[in-house]
Amino acid sequence: MNSLVSIGVPVFNDFAFIEDSLNSLLNQTYSPIEIFISDDNSSDGCSDICKKYAESYEHVKYFRQKENIGISRNMTFLLRESQGEYFMWAGDDDIFHPDFVRLAVEAFSKDSDLSMVFPEYRKIDDFGNEISSSVFYDFSANSVRARLRKFIRQSAKDPDADAPGYSMFRKSRIENVHFPIWKWPNKRRAHNNIYPPMCYFLSAGNYKLLTGFGPLWYNRIKSGSKHQVPYKGKPILHFIAFVLWRMNVIYCCQVEILRNKKTLSAFSVLGDMIYFWFVITIRRKIIPSK
Repeated sequence: MNSLVSIGVPVFNDFAFIEDSLNSLLNQTYSPIEIFISDDNSSDGCSDICKKYAESYEHVKYFRQKENIGISRNMTFLLRESQGEYFMWAGDDDIFHPDFVRLAVEAFSKDSDLSMVFPEYRKIDDFGNEISSSVFYDFSANSVRARLRKFIRQSAKDPDADAPGYSMFRKSRIENVHFPIWKWPNKRRAHNNIYPPMCYFLSAGNYKLLTGFGPLWYNRIKSGSKHQVPYKGKPILHFIAFVLWRMNVIYCCQVEILRNKKTLSAFSVLGDMIYFWFVITIRRKIIPSK
């Protein structure tokens, strides 16, 4: 009998895309699958659509949060609710190829050291049109230090390098992960909240890039979507908040590696984090590239 795969869908005000996303999960060629939808108190009609799916499909479960808890707490909630041997988060606006789950499970079955499997993917716009060529992120390596260094250096030049946060995971390896909520004054900023979990995932086991099957995930880049940043229009306060945020990112990433009891690995990449995530980003903030 096949192992159960749990899929957690954090939902917030994505009425235009939620049906396409859920249909792509329901059309997976692998079974058994359970789908958990956690609605973060949406106000645009998402709730009615999600309820309809939960009523129509026995393996779809719907939860509505009583108040908006934010993406970090919502993702944690979904992980805690899941029962499967394998787990993945699915964006409420993204599309998955029908064979993604099956191919990921097959990869896990061939390598007991894997903690995560991520596919070749492409970006799509509001209308589902492809707006990029295939993207390949390969953070595989035999050592924790090497995997972390690959991620740190890639993310310094590519803001989408945390996309493997939407990998499939071996749940036993990642069930104690913690998603950060940045400290004041960045409390409402969601940007880079996947960096600490990525450090946890990569220190929990090896990474597998699924290639040779074409793109298996379509990541939607919505028009007009922007991260909240504090003190816009107040340059000095904005810069101070930015510096505190970068320090907070590094601190939380170190904590996640240490939570996996990888002390030597944590300290061995601290210099990389400070240079690539603090020094370089502060320098770019002071002297923007032309």
